[in-house]
Amino acid sequence: MITSIPELIAKHGTVANACRETGLSELTIAKYKDDINCERHVIYNGRLMSNAKNSRPIYSRRGVTKTERENGYVSDEQTQ
Repeated sequence: MITSIPELIAKHGTVANACRETGLSELTIAKYKDDINCERHVIYNGRLMSNAKNSRPIYSRRGVTKTERENGYVSDEQTQ
């Protein structure tokens, strides 16, 4: 089931009621209450998924140096 915070607010009536029913913070609901087209967030199967600009890539290879991480290291597996 896919939904959004504006739909939850419409379903529960107010931001405070949506907070109580979902367990999300009022600040989180206020942050995404105007995102009607789900461009920055979506609630999928009861989990909030958001667009985070500061997400770091996950490295599975051991021995990746700090410089490689900062410069966007691309492994041989990803280039093939």
